[in-house]
Amino acid sequence: MAAMRKLRRLLNHSARLGHLRALGHDERGFTLIEALMTMVLIAIAFAPILAMFNTGILSQSSSQGLTGATHRAQAVIEELRAGPFTNVVAQPWTAIAGTSYEYQVTIGPPPDPTIDNIREVTVSVRWAGKQGAEVVKLTTWIAED
Repeated sequence: MAAMRKLRRLLNHSARLGHLRALGHDERGFTLIEALMTMVLIAIAFAPILAMFNTGILSQSSSQGLTGATHRAQAVIEELRAGPFTNVVAQPWTAIAGTSYEYQVTIGPPPDPTIDNIREVTVSVRWAGKQGAEVVKLTTWIAED
């Protein structure tokens, strides 16, 4: 009798193990569905990170254009300061050689109509950026020596 019980327990135990093996619970490794689900979760997790890279690249490109335009506007102002005061006049949009930038010089009204040896000078530099045409404007006062 005790031997029969032991035999039944052994058979039940081995039947359960066989059932688990048939379901694949005893095997090592991943199933195809587990691998696909992992790839989907990784893709979902990396989507925002890739968007941040795209934003960073656009921002870097925009700041690079802004820096270049600012340097060119400063160079035009320095050229006007270095030359004679009679050269401080309005200029239409002019291409800057070897670049994609253009500049324009505008002269504002004097701070006092009785003073004619000082001028408000605005240098605008434009270029084609990633978000369309962009413009930098620098304004200064240039006085006759």
